[in-house]
Amino acid sequence: MQIERHQIELRYQSLRVVDPAREARLAASLLAHGQRQPVLVFAEEPGRFVLVDGHRRLRALTALRVDVLSAMDLECVEADALLRAWQLGMSRRPEAIEEAWLVRELKIFPNASCTVALIDRLIHHADIVTIEGDSYRRREAEAHKATRRKKPDAK
Repeated sequence: MQIERHQIELRYQSLRVVDPAREARLAASLLAHGQRQPVLVFAEEPGRFVLVDGHRRLRALTALRVDVLSAMDLECVEADALLRAWQLGMSRRPEAIEEAWLVRELKIFPNASCTVALIDRLIHHADIVTIEGDSYRRREAEAHKATRRKKPDAK
């Protein structure tokens, strides 16, 4: 679908790292080839959309004075739209800080599929280290539990 720039709210722009060199390359590509990939939005109300992915594209198109852009409406509620954009891999691999900002923004997971999707995405980009031996946290928890059992009830 085609939407005009003024119909888009940039609610999640602060969750993105700005890289001027990358954006300059993107603007040159957009000038030469046009917009090949739609930005991802969800409709907040008829004719008003919130951008969840494509912030760099939107900034580059704005610099090129393009008023109408290609967009894909994710047709879902806000939290699901953020997670869908994240699951679709977004337009590029997000920085770790961007993933942390997203987790903070979601605050409370609206359903179990959101929780599973988020954990899956985090693990997919993580280095998993297997540690042999006793867990420090488990040892501390067991020691604390044993101490609580030994105390007589003061009644």
